[in-house]
Amino acid sequence: YDIENCFTLITNYEKANGHKYRWIIRTRPDNYWMMKHPSIITIPHEGYHVWSQWSQAYGGINDRHAIMTRDAAEIYFRRWTYIKNGTAVKIMSRIRKNRYKCRWKIKVPWKLRMNSECYLHQMLLYFNVSVHLMDPISAIMCGSCPDGRCFRNCSGSDFKYLPEVMNAMESRRLFAKGGHWKINEKTLNLNIILRGSHRSIGGSYVFLVKRMLL
Repeated sequence: YDIENCFTLITNYEKANGHKYRWIIRTRPDNYWMMKHPSIITIPHEGYHVWSQWSQAYGGINDRHAIMTRDAAEIYFRRWTYIKNGTAVKIMSRIRKNRYKCRWKIKVPWKLRMNSECYLHQMLLYFNVSVHLMDPISAIMCGSCPDGRCFRNCSGSDFKYLPEVMNAMESRRLFAKGGHWKINEKTLNLNIILRGSHRSIGGSYVFLVKRMLL
C-alpha cells in the first residue's frame, strides 16, 4: 500500500512538470550500501525490465532494492491494486496448479511459496516484465523493533542476514581488485566482472556460504 502511494507521488510530480522519468529505483531505507551503486546510464530504459539483487530471493526475487524502466514501474508498484482487483488470486491459482513455479530448490507446499518475494516475481512474469539479476551490493541493517516483537534476532550484529552481508562484501572485494560493472548481452544481468576474466560474484557464492558455516 505504501509503495503504491510512493508511486502516486512520482506520477503526480511527472504530470506537474510535464515529463516522465526513464528509470525508477526502489530501495528500502534500512539498506546499508557496501559500495557505490552502479551507473544506470548504460541500462536499457525502454520496454519492461526490472533488475534485482540475486541474494535473499526466497524462491522469487529480492524485493529490497530494484532498478526498473519507467514502463515496468507501472507494474512493479501496483501490487496493492492487483490484490484489490483480484489479479493476485489468479496468480496464486496458477502457482497452485504449477502453471507458474517459484524458484525454490526444494519441493515445498504451494501455500508456503506465496511470500512477498515470490508474489512479486510471479506478478512481473504475469504481465510479461523481464526480470534480470544484479550482483548484491547492500544489506539490511538490524534495527530495534518498537514493540519488541522483531521476528529476527540479530544476535548483536549490525545486520539482519549474514549471507546477505557476505555477498555484498564479496562484490566490494571484486570491485576493489579492479572489477567493473558489465551488462550481459544475452541475459541483461548486471554483474561485477574482473578485468581480463569472466568471473563474477555469482560464481563464488557457494564457496562463501560454505566458508561462512565453518
